[in-house]
Amino acid sequence: MTAIISILTVLTWVLACWFMLVRIESGHTGKDVHIKTVVAACILAIGVLSDVQWLMLRDGELLRGEQILHVLGMLGLILYALGDIRLGQAHIDKSKKISYRRQGIILFALGHLMFIAVILSLYDMTYKKYIFAAAAVAVVVALLTALFARRMNIHFGRYTALISVYIGILVFTAVLAWALWHSMGEAYDTALAAYQETIASPEYQEAIAADPAAVIAAPVMNPALGSADAIRAAFLAFVISDASLAPMYFGKVGGKPHYVIFNHVSYYMAQLLLAYSLIIF
Repeated sequence: MTAIISILTVLTWVLACWFMLVRIESGHTGKDVHIKTVVAACILAIGVLSDVQWLMLRDGELLRGEQILHVLGMLGLILYALGDIRLGQAHIDKSKKISYRRQGIILFALGHLMFIAVILSLYDMTYKKYIFAAAAVAVVVALLTALFARRMNIHFGRYTALISVYIGILVFTAVLAWALWHSMGEAYDTALAAYQETIASPEYQEAIAADPAAVIAAPVMNPALGSADAIRAAFLAFVISDASLAPMYFGKVGGKPHYVIFNHVSYYMAQLLLAYSLIIF
């Protein structure tokens, strides 16, 4: 299974490079939308195979909560793929450009909401302070986007409200993903420190001498930490990708080659990391 995922990953990057070349040389055409659709299908296939590999690692033993997490993760990837296709179609069918753009933005926002649900399902509410911090940062960034985008020569026009909300959701997801990873590490460090303090105490040594079966097991790192790390890196890449997308679509940059490359490399990196994350949680 790992070999197939690796082959699909290579194929994804080959097709992504072809797509970027077509976009740079020819701009928005039907051909680039078709290639982008195939790339999206490859990423979805990687997500499905990651799920299958996860099932194999678990020997088919499923918990209901884990099933829901994987359904949400796959729904997120599907929504991203549909959003990507819609945004591509906005450049082909000019008569529906506004509608397709709005649909694309909404589909991406819904995809982010699926991963917010995933993150919150994995989250240790002992560290809920980070959730409030993520929400505060998201609100501030969304308001700054609405108020000051024009000063940076980014003209969202009729999309201003929608994009501001979208950016708020994206930033909330990104900060929350970092908080998930950080809180898992912090919870393990706290448990490990308490364990080390306990086994070093005279009381524990006396208890072990009296009854060897009284040994306390060392804390184990949450196995979902690897998934949290992948999600954290993915949404950092998403933020970078969308930050470069704004001047391309709504500024004066257009389709300059280095912007096209930077935007799509970070975007596909985010998508692949999210697909890989399904192997772990």
